[in-house]
Amino acid sequence: MPDVLRGLDIGARSLGQATPVLVACLGSKAQAKAQLDAVGDVARRFGPSLQVYAVDEEELPGMRGRLGLHGTPTFLLFWGGRERDRFVGEAESMALERFVRHALGKDAS
Repeated sequence: MPDVLRGLDIGARSLGQATPVLVACLGSKAQAKAQLDAVGDVARRFGPSLQVYAVDEEELPGMRGRLGLHGTPTFLLFWGGRERDRFVGEAESMALERFVRHALGKDAS
């Protein structure tokens, strides 16, 4: 299951990481349950090669501007100190897995 971020700066968690980081920004508790299951599946599939975090619902208002969030759920993939890609909207675990694989395959330029 992903760790839940509370009061942490995403930049501090994602910058300088040797492995990619998937951050799930989730909305209501009802929405979060199904999405946390999907994110947990992705975390298990990728194992230690991907760090996975969920942002606590209470932390979202303060992060919207900083991360450019326009809706939830939003999934952000950070690697090499910067955002590589984002996926907006509800997703099943296979869709999230494809998103991560696609984002990791992008040219690092």
